[in-house]
Amino acid sequence: MLSNLKSEFLFPTQVVSGTIKDFDSFKQDLIDWIYEYKSNDPGISKISNKRGWQSLSKEVFTEESFEPFKDKLIPCITKLTDEFRVGQRMDLVQMWLNVNGPFSYNVSHRHPGCELAGVLWIKQTPESGRFVFDNMDNIIFFLINNFNFKYSKFMMRIFFFLISLIFYFYHESLNANQPYDNDLNEKKLICYNKSQSIDDWGIKFLSNKKVILYSLDKFIYELYEHKRSYRTDKRNIEIFNGSEVEILINRKTLKFANKKCSLTNEDPLILLKKRIQELKESKTKNNLL
Repeated sequence: MLSNLKSEFLFPTQVVSGTIKDFDSFKQDLIDWIYEYKSNDPGISKISNKRGWQSLSKEVFTEESFEPFKDKLIPCITKLTDEFRVGQRMDLVQMWLNVNGPFSYNVSHRHPGCELAGVLWIKQTPESGRFVFDNMDNIIFFLINNFNFKYSKFMMRIFFFLISLIFYFYHESLNANQPYDNDLNEKKLICYNKSQSIDDWGIKFLSNKKVILYSLDKFIYELYEHKRSYRTDKRNIEIFNGSEVEILINRKTLKFANKKCSLTNEDPLILLKKRIQELKESKTKNNLL
């Protein structure tokens, strides 16, 4: 039996959030500035942004046109450094922009060599994705880099046996059946949006975790078919394009992006073809000839 047990938190991660005072007074000006900047910047890929736009420059705060916003944001950064009690002046050394539309996102990433990293969330819709913090510490890396190799060969064997166990259990956990990963075979969804600029969708779940997506471009009345795979967790249906999550559907509300879906017994493809006829008729119903 163990006695005198103590529990301590080592290396806790501090996360601070807040709201910029009077942000609404210059928010729209900032949004307009970003879109103006974006119109003259092709953006960069293969960094952290997927399917969206990320500014090519990592020093957009040096732009002369950004000065009015810099004067409002720098005091906020100073306030944050006071909250973190770093004990020294911290300067803004990098800043870049992201504009993400439907199905675009930023992958999990680090900022090595950075004492303080932050995000200013400027604009979002209710259907926007979540801001997720990952604990990216690697237990294997920690053990190897903190192990005293002066120990005996017996200790070394125990150490590597421990690593083998960790890898084994980690591998098992990755391949274990998730309790909420349900088979949705033969389930069908139809997803409409009243806006002419937003596609309607049909979703047909198949066997072996396969799914077919149908998208309707309401400008040109074209239907497109996309073959994907999926899995489910307790809250969401994740639809994958290769290894990347392309669509996230809330299981409770059946919403994704700016669309509301509903269960249907009919073939979604047939429903979307009917939708084309309805849209055409609604646009021509007032024609006299």
